[in-house]
Amino acid sequence: MTNATELEDWYIEQAIRIIPLRVEQYAEKFGFHYNRITIRNQKTKWGSCSAQKNLNFNYKLVKMPDYVLDYLVIHELVHTEFLNHGEKFWQRVAECCPDYMKAEKYLRREARLL
Repeated sequence: MTNATELEDWYIEQAIRIIPLRVEQYAEKFGFHYNRITIRNQKTKWGSCSAQKNLNFNYKLVKMPDYVLDYLVIHELVHTEFLNHGEKFWQRVAECCPDYMKAEKYLRREARLL
């Protein structure tokens, strides 16, 4: 049986392997431009985007269903174009991820358990 630290290390390795590939896939598909990607153990955020277009993601995203991970990747990529949550931001999110409200509902309902 693996201990909790080994399991968390495994999740971190998966995040380092999976998340940058998803970012690259969606950036290419929808024309986003970003700089650096960092995977972190964040306590209160799933992701963030700096004004320099550096993307940060919580490694725990890999514990979520794929549609939620994809939505959060797209959410942060849209921040490379709009550094706010205004109307144009949400229009672009919907354009790239039409079912984003399903992911938002999951996050409100289930994510705190992670």
